Amino acid sequence: MKYAYWNGSQWVIQVVDESADVGQFSSLALAKSTGYPKISYYDATNKDLRLAEWNGTTWLRYPIDTSGDVGKYSSMALGEFDTPHISYYDATNGNLNYITYTTGWVITVVDSANDVGLYSSIALDSSNKPHISYYDATNGELKYAYLSMTQWMIYYDQEDVKLALNT
Repeated sequence: MKYAYWNGSQWVIQVVDESADVGQFSSLALAKSTGYPKISYYDATNKDLRLAEWNGTTWLRYPIDTSGDVGKYSSMALGEFDTPHISYYDATNGNLNYITYTTGWVITVVDSANDVGLYSSIALDSSNKPHISYYDATNGELKYAYLSMTQWMIYYDQEDVKLALNT
């Protein structure tokens, strides 16, 4: 997997991870504090969700979920203190998962209704709460979930989504 950036006069390309089949379904975010990149991605060889981050000198790489075939369609946003918040598809169970770091990586199943969680996109609101849009493959619908206090609220009807976004 490679990372490319424009340095003002030319493109610079760095090798992030030289492992076999890695880098699919990647999502890039830049740390607010340093401007350094962080990338969530799928390791197809081991079927894991991984995170790579530049520390100014080298790329640090971590497997962050290794519980089955997980990590496809990842989407990442950086929150307070540049903490990664990542939504992704758990292909083993057909679930939408969410992972973030507190004192360790904390994985939450957001939605497990049939085959859900494909093509996710995550954003954080002003309170650092995650909002995720994703595809429900069983019903052929776009769904929306957000964390309200400690409970995930899930919407799939277009009118319900409009109401949720206006409250």
